Amino acid sequence: MRPRSSAPPCFAHEILHFAQFAGVDDVAAAIGVDRAVLEDQEATLPITCYYDALELAAERSGQPNFGIHFALHWLKIAQDGLASMQFLIRSSPNLRVACDRILRYQRFWNPGEWYEATADAETYSARYRPWGPARPAHVHQAEKTAALMALVPRGVDRASRPVSIKLPHAPTGDAELVRRVLGVEPTYGAAWTEVTLPAAVMDHPLPHANPQLFGFLDRYMAEQTARLPADESYAARATSIVQRLLHEPGFGQEVVAHELGCGVRTLARRLADEGTSLREIVETVRRARAEDLLDGIRSVGEVAFLLGYSEPAAFQHAFRRWHGTSPRAWIETRVPPSPHATAGGEQPSA
Repeated sequence: MRPRSSAPPCFAHEILHFAQFAGVDDVAAAIGVDRAVLEDQEATLPITCYYDALELAAERSGQPNFGIHFALHWLKIAQDGLASMQFLIRSSPNLRVACDRILRYQRFWNPGEWYEATADAETYSARYRPWGPARPAHVHQAEKTAALMALVPRGVDRASRPVSIKLPHAPTGDAELVRRVLGVEPTYGAAWTEVTLPAAVMDHPLPHANPQLFGFLDRYMAEQTARLPADESYAARATSIVQRLLHEPGFGQEVVAHELGCGVRTLARRLADEGTSLREIVETVRRARAEDLLDGIRSVGEVAFLLGYSEPAAFQHAFRRWHGTSPRAWIETRVPPSPHATAGGEQPSA
């Protein structure tokens, strides 16, 4: 089993669906978890395990648009093996309420990723951004999320099509398939995934609406979420932002302050009142994330880049301060040698 991860948790149940769809028999061993955890509908795993499983399934399937294909598959089997959150969504009276509950209970089912919704009289827009540095799983997640947001409304109105869809990555795979499934030509290279729908479709009754089941599960989810530790401190909120945006170009104190809706001086003062600083928060996040990223596959230079360092030497200096050794020496003590890579993560020459 892999060392304990500092990544935020998410529900694990979807991983087996990825594996079964792609014909992956060894998914539990491949991502380093017990199969019993994957079979538990309410179990959680670090979101990095979820991303690992998604990337493995996409690779084994040979489908560059795996997220699109899986979304189509998921809609066919969505009544099977659902967790409490999926049953809540399925039993909701309409899409607007379902989306509201997805956002309301996100801290319970997937606190690491970012979701947001805005609405006016004409449109309803849902936005999504994954957790952590860019990786192939993010592309599949973006296309899966966009496809589900585009396809589910057609279950209540067959003529419904999105007003627009934005995707954060470059075009990949079968562009015609993507356009046909989404129902609109997407815009690529956006800051996040964004699906804008006609507002009217959000209020159509869902075919599986069940007031009694919805009421029961809504109370259950509210109780479960209320049991989570509430931390609304500036330090906690700043940490969440740093975890989400550290690897983005232009990241800095101005970005964090903007996300919190305050000025740089106000941010510094409020963090000081809580006994910390943005520098300390960034250092803590970098140290925890470095331990996740140094897996024996990525090079030290790549990890340095993903942690927001301008050059590998700065990262190596910081890592030696944290652990008293170099990143490569640390990898050798923590990660079994890979048959495809050296301990430092460099691919062997041909």
